[in-house]
Amino acid sequence: MIFNRITFLNRYKTVGNEFLEHSEWIRKLRTPSLIGIASVLTMPFGTFIITPYVVMNISGPSALLSLLIAFIIMIISG
Repeated sequence: MIFNRITFLNRYKTVGNEFLEHSEWIRKLRTPSLIGIASVLTMPFGTFIITPYVVMNISGPSALLSLLIAFIIMIISG
């Protein structure tokens, strides 16, 4: 069952076949590129939501405040 799903994701059709089952974006990028794009798109979630939540629960509000100040200084300094 899992093998069938993997081959389904890796199916590649050319434009000359006249029968397109998937969007052109999926056909051109293939599975590894889509996984990479999904990873890059979820990085802000980990940076701005998960990390402050973990720091707040482990160390307290002062550590979260210092993390926020360091982030602001980093953005200002370019």
